[in-house]
Amino acid sequence: MTGPEPVPQSFTCTQLNSKHDLEAFDCGNEALNRWLRQHAQHMHARRYSRVFVWTDQQMGKEVLAYFCLSATAIRREQVQPAARRSELAHIPAFLLGKLALDRRLQGQGLARVLIADAVRIAVRASESVAARFLVVDAVDDHAASVYESCGFSRVDGMRLLARLDDLRAAVAEANHT
Repeated sequence: MTGPEPVPQSFTCTQLNSKHDLEAFDCGNEALNRWLRQHAQHMHARRYSRVFVWTDQQMGKEVLAYFCLSATAIRREQVQPAARRSELAHIPAFLLGKLALDRRLQGQGLARVLIADAVRIAVRASESVAARFLVVDAVDDHAASVYESCGFSRVDGMRLLARLDDLRAAVAEANHT
């Protein structure tokens, strides 16, 4: 991933809570809209995933973007051959399970910024909880190409992954520029 960009100053990234307004969110994908409104609070509360949202200081608690992270494992066969030699059969990883940007923010390059925000949180978490990769299941080819532009590689259909060490280096580089 080329150096992650910081979250625009008018946006705040926080964990989802009951005070966030989810109703106006529309990313153009009804399944992602519905997941946010009907399942995100439950998944977050039950610790199946941690849901992070962007809100705008001017708009209060209205959610403008979201992503979720959870623990997972990948099979050694999913890793590039050069990196397999000393890996376990199942490798600890983080899953970037859902990621969506409201239509009002699309087309401004903010998807990469949202991904960078998720990367920063995953890298920070990997300092306390061991994980070697960040995995994502892209919703479509366009999303997959955005992830690829951030340094992720396809391993199977819409599944992509990136080594956390590589992402950590990109975050460190971005923090020094």
